[in-house]
Amino acid sequence: MSMKSFHPIKGDDTFMSDKPSDSEKEAHKDPEQTDSVSDADEVIIGPELIVINNKGERVDSSTKIKIEPYRFRGSGYLTQIEQHQLQLQHEQFIRALEARLSSFLSMDFRLNISDLNTASYSDFIKAVPDSSYITIFQVEQLAGNSIGVLNLSTRLAMTIIERLLGGKAQSVEEERGLTEIEMSLMEDVVDSILEEWCRQWGDTEEMSASVIGHENNGKQLQTTQNETIILVLTIEATFGDCCEPIQIGVPYQSIEPAIKKMLIRGKHNEEAAKKERDCRWRKSYDNVTVPVCAEWNAFEISFGNLLSLRSGDVIELSKDLLSQTLVRLENTVRYIGKVGQENNKVVVKLTEIVGVRE
Repeated sequence: MSMKSFHPIKGDDTFMSDKPSDSEKEAHKDPEQTDSVSDADEVIIGPELIVINNKGERVDSSTKIKIEPYRFRGSGYLTQIEQHQLQLQHEQFIRALEARLSSFLSMDFRLNISDLNTASYSDFIKAVPDSSYITIFQVEQLAGNSIGVLNLSTRLAMTIIERLLGGKAQSVEEERGLTEIEMSLMEDVVDSILEEWCRQWGDTEEMSASVIGHENNGKQLQTTQNETIILVLTIEATFGDCCEPIQIGVPYQSIEPAIKKMLIRGKHNEEAAKKERDCRWRKSYDNVTVPVCAEWNAFEISFGNLLSLRSGDVIELSKDLLSQTLVRLENTVRYIGKVGQENNKVVVKLTEIVGVRE
């Protein structure tokens, strides 16, 4: 959605009614206008125009104003909770992909998340290097059969190809586009990345990606509108002596339903884990042995008198000491009991439970 904002030469920001002026029409001539503002002619507010500033006050009709086009960004910014959950999920994705590519290439292939955020499609494409290996893919299960972009730097792609041809994965410094043969060699790697990316959403919705094309330069690539918000995952890939980024970009609006399901699933998992943490008896506990000790807090004695104690000395104890026997489980007092005899054995009758948290 787009609308016009107006800024007086002196004073607060203002907004104009829906009725456009000639100068406003002139400002709209550039079809490529996006979030940025551009200079425009100064105009006098005529009687047919109503301009309200940011305080809700009407601007005097003699005030000169500057017309500046403004386009509101679409929805798609990640909340803190969404960012956290997506980060955790994508960590699992790159761990699985790391193991798969290391096995496929018979060499350590390390991956780390550099960034996970949203950006407009125009900003996303502008950040793509001139020489890149770009795969355009489609996931039918996403809303609107959205088209995604997988971008590998040419240097990383050619290092992988060098390994596939029997080399030691020494990075290739040459900056050029991949040939048809080299693209064919990269197909298995691309398929592995896309399969693992789709698999991470399996708990919410089964997905499968199909490759619909390749490009060597993203500057002319237009898979969606410039203002479309893209969920961009940037991965730092280290392979041999090559360290280059891998990017996956998917329209946020298409992946948003899966993200919502993921958040609901995460909430249910947290609730289930909380219930699991509740104290419940398990059958496996039956055979666990626990040290039990019965003791008295008899009296206190000075260190000097303690050293003078000898065999045969008599120590006087309190009459009620037998009923104040402490019973320890794993060195923690849990019961108070009374010592007695039964069937020619010394026994402790438990009379009180202590030290148990509700």
